[in-house]
Amino acid sequence: MSLKHFSALADDDYFTSKNWHLKARQTTIAIIGWIGVCLPFVCVYITLKSPKIAKLAHIKYYSDIVTPIGFLIKFFAVIFILIAIIYLFLTFRNNRHFISVWTKKRVVNQERREQHEKLIEEGWRQKFGDLDKRQQQNFYSVKPEQNLETDFAQRLFKKRG
Repeated sequence: MSLKHFSALADDDYFTSKNWHLKARQTTIAIIGWIGVCLPFVCVYITLKSPKIAKLAHIKYYSDIVTPIGFLIKFFAVIFILIAIIYLFLTFRNNRHFISVWTKKRVVNQERREQHEKLIEEGWRQKFGDLDKRQQQNFYSVKPEQNLETDFAQRLFKKRG
């Protein structure tokens, strides 16, 4: 399925060409967020690798801690890269699956939908009269006992379905 045809199924304002303000704003927010996540690790790494910068920033640390922190920085860098790769892989896989579901399968069971439409029309007919009568009238007043309950459709489906 082409991306053009897929866009008729699901739209996102970020991916339309007209919304460059939205795209710029959301991209900027995402970049600032990632900088906020990565900046503490970069700062710790820089202060550990260059003691001159640590002295200028008035950071004092014991030399015993350098090796474990260096290991943790390397460990978290590798984990971050692995998580990013897995995230991208799963995103692409999910997008392909989503497109295939929308193109190859009917997401809505048509028979069940038609049954539900008939049940709802029957329920409306009982409460408000025939469809033709309802459509021909300009004004229709409903008695308080005729008001629809919030679970009107669910009760119809459970009763008959």
